[in-house]
Amino acid sequence: MIVNVISNIRNEGDERHLYTGLQRDHDVLRRLLVELGCEVRAVNIFTDPMMPATADLNIYLETLHQGRYLNAAKESWFFPNCEWYFPEWDCLLPRISKVFCKTPDAFRIWSRKVTPDKCLYSAFESRDLYNPTIAKEPRFLHVAGKSSAKGTELLMQAWRSMPYYLTVVTCGQPGPYNNGGEAAQARALAEMCRHIPSVEHRENVSETELADLMNRCRFVMAPSSQEGHGHSPHEALGCKAVLLTTNAPSMSEFNGIDKRLLLPVERQEPRLLTRFNFISPLHVREVVEYAGSLPNEELDKIGGKAREGFLEDRSFFRLTIKKMIEELA
Repeated sequence: MIVNVISNIRNEGDERHLYTGLQRDHDVLRRLLVELGCEVRAVNIFTDPMMPATADLNIYLETLHQGRYLNAAKESWFFPNCEWYFPEWDCLLPRISKVFCKTPDAFRIWSRKVTPDKCLYSAFESRDLYNPTIAKEPRFLHVAGKSSAKGTELLMQAWRSMPYYLTVVTCGQPGPYNNGGEAAQARALAEMCRHIPSVEHRENVSETELADLMNRCRFVMAPSSQEGHGHSPHEALGCKAVLLTTNAPSMSEFNGIDKRLLLPVERQEPRLLTRFNFISPLHVREVVEYAGSLPNEELDKIGGKAREGFLEDRSFFRLTIKKMIEELA
């Protein structure tokens, strides 16, 4: 079976840009499809010429952009991110065969937009970075990545009076498509971190360094305003980390999280099909202090359940895609 995986990724294979969530989605899906025996072609919806009508399946990641390539395959699937779905794409939905929802929140939203036979909950998976040989240390980690939706600035406000050690990671170097915006964001974050004694800022960490931090740090802070899937939080769950994340969907619905450690939301703003959720720095301090007070035995249990949730999501996703590919074949 020939599959076009269609997205707006412009930097496939560029080591500097592997930290974008959409790139992660693409890599995970492509790897699974190849394992299932598919021939996979990566297509950029903005730059690649129209493909000939020889594919068996189109899979759109995040964007439908004017319906390009809908005629290039017998069937088309769509993995939306609700915070990046634009209403002008609604006219294209009748030509989409299946909508795959990566989160329960997305499934609730899309169940109201398309007919029941088109919409299914698929879950998703992230890289398994777990290394059981690395012992947990009483440290906190926050992966800022490149997104402004990770709650980094509000987290820094909360951490000004925190005694706990926090490592903040920014990933990826300035590339040819970002006109310096990422570099400016990284500089601003570095300046914020410089004024907080308990915060260390690491820029452009390698994949190996990130995996080591995920395994070494007992706690991972993910105060995101919204997640289409949430690769960094899922990678943390897979590493048996104690995840502190936002008390709002989709973050509060991650399989394997401890509900006692959710960060209260102070305000919300609508964003296309969903909403952005902003945390309260005061409540962040309260939840962090509570997490830091838990005994190691309890933290080990929380980490074990996190790992179980990670594996359950991965298994569900793989079985769902395998079943759908087999039915199509």
